[in-house]
Amino acid sequence: MLDNSFKIKPTEVDQAVRSCLFVLTEQERKDFFGDESLQDLLGDNYRVVVCHLGNSDELERLVRDFRPEMIVGAWKTPELRFIDGQLPARYYCHLAGSIRRTVPRSLIEAGMVVTNWGASISRYVAEAALMLGLSASRNLGHHTRNFHERGMWRTPHIPAWSLFERRVGVHGFGNISRELVQLLAPFKTTISVWDPFVSDESLVAAGVRRADSLADLFSSADFLFECCALTEETEGVVDRSLLERLPETAVFVNVARGRLVDEVVLAELVSSGRIRAGVDVFRVEPYPSDGAIRDNDFSVVMPHLGGNTVDSRRYAGRMALRRMQAYFSGVVPEDLVDLQRYDRMT
Repeated sequence: MLDNSFKIKPTEVDQAVRSCLFVLTEQERKDFFGDESLQDLLGDNYRVVVCHLGNSDELERLVRDFRPEMIVGAWKTPELRFIDGQLPARYYCHLAGSIRRTVPRSLIEAGMVVTNWGASISRYVAEAALMLGLSASRNLGHHTRNFHERGMWRTPHIPAWSLFERRVGVHGFGNISRELVQLLAPFKTTISVWDPFVSDESLVAAGVRRADSLADLFSSADFLFECCALTEETEGVVDRSLLERLPETAVFVNVARGRLVDEVVLAELVSSGRIRAGVDVFRVEPYPSDGAIRDNDFSVVMPHLGGNTVDSRRYAGRMALRRMQAYFSGVVPEDLVDLQRYDRMT
């Protein structure tokens, strides 16, 4: 059972009635908040409307009627826009990650407070990264195809490698990478990081070393975890010159963004058996059915589900309710999406 202790108590908010518009599909509502009603979770100090709207025109009509102080949304929420030159609400609480398809930059420029799930998803993505790395190093793709699809037992020997005491490279050192480092602790790995925007003090505190360069990171990694943020500068950064630097039989794991990586070269190196790969993100999603990484004995793939577990969604829901409470109590909520964060999102 999941903990429901995140209910907002009536004594924790002032006595003003707050108007909250939840623009969610029924599935999104259940994913983030379970079967309990949002009115019960929030209490009598909140006036709650929950609905799913198909487009921005429908949303605008409802906002005109309801005049919410706050809007809560997720993946299916239509794009927000100015109404009669005014913000649709003072605060938009996004339950998921990137808000670019829902919130135009101009709304933040005009003063709308926007939050997303921020770091609440990081530990779950890090867990998936570890799973993909272990699965690829043990040739799970190869054995799954031979055992389940071809009816074979033990097939010609393909070397498998453990993670214990190996050299690990981490490209990018944000929240996911920091969670991953903690998960790697029992394996007694040597961890190198390349992220020019992170201080030496932060790396030392995390127990990792700074690689001399991005090329050095790839050259010295038995397991390379791609966790870099996607920006104009980093798109396509993992090209042939980097991928070919990976040692023979190295494992490359991508849980960041597909557009960071040259997928053609990655597929070529994986198909030849030179390296293994665990991939959760792709340049084009949904990934095509004939994609080279998909049908490969030396890869393990997921359809961008690294953070998608029942408990991760409920945890994000709990965090959202706490951000709402903070906002209405006059406190700046965590995981604020300012213009700098907005511009880094994809």
